[in-house]
Amino acid sequence: MEIIQTELRLKDIEWVEKALEGLKRSGRALNSTSLADKAKKEEIATVEKILKVLTVDGKDIRKADWNNKE
Repeated sequence: MEIIQTELRLKDIEWVEKALEGLKRSGRALNSTSLADKAKKEEIATVEKILKVLTVDGKDIRKADWNNKE
């Protein structure tokens, strides 16, 4: 069972890294204070937290502490 969880976590890491790369690429010009830019910055921060939970903490995403915004 632990092997399956590890494999799923590795696949999640791979997916999240690709998603974060795409978000950062599309968000390079986020210098304005518009609501869309603010939402994109919050989305990037949330995806970075997901990646940290998976890699640094070694937890499943569902076991992390999340707030309503995330």
